[in-house]
Amino acid sequence: MRGRGWRGGTLKAEIRAWTLQHTKWEAMQILGEAGVPCSATHSTFDLFHNPHFDEREFIQDIDHPEWG
Repeated sequence: MRGRGWRGGTLKAEIRAWTLQHTKWEAMQILGEAGVPCSATHSTFDLFHNPHFDEREFIQDIDHPEWG
């Protein structure tokens, strides 16, 4: 019996090929529907351009006492 990582390179190549076919949002949807716990990583752009975050006022402007 071989060690657990003996086909790691093959597995990584297959995962990479699959993920290149989907956006991170599509992958999250597909994996979630298959029962795989997952979440997309939010970029700074995602944080500032997300209707859900806007609705919940996730990003707020504040005045800093020294820097404005």
